[in-house]
Amino acid sequence: MEDRIAFDLWGDVIPEFKERALETIGDLRPELTRPAILRELILAPAPGRWIMIAQNLEWDTVRTLREQVITCFAHPQAYQAGYGPSDRDRLKECPVHRLFYGGVLGCSVCRDWFRWLR
Repeated sequence: MEDRIAFDLWGDVIPEFKERALETIGDLRPELTRPAILRELILAPAPGRWIMIAQNLEWDTVRTLREQVITCFAHPQAYQAGYGPSDRDRLKECPVHRLFYGGVLGCSVCRDWFRWLR
């Protein structure tokens, strides 16, 4: 049996909302301490400073969070779990779902695979 397909949400912190962004990441990634979140932000390559907001999410959660975090993250983007902004040159993008994914079989959301693979 295949593992379920999960998704990660990444975003570019809007500087004037940095504190709210750090709190949001802390809430969604409780395994990270505030210093660890700051370290990830500092180490994120410029320009853009993309940071993982949340990981291993169900698609419905991604859709909801993407709308909620728009207030403190510019251009929140969904990636198939395990990928991120540094992988964009080798990923495909689904413009319908605004999702970056690996593989040759197409967008897992378009194909509804994320629902039945567990």
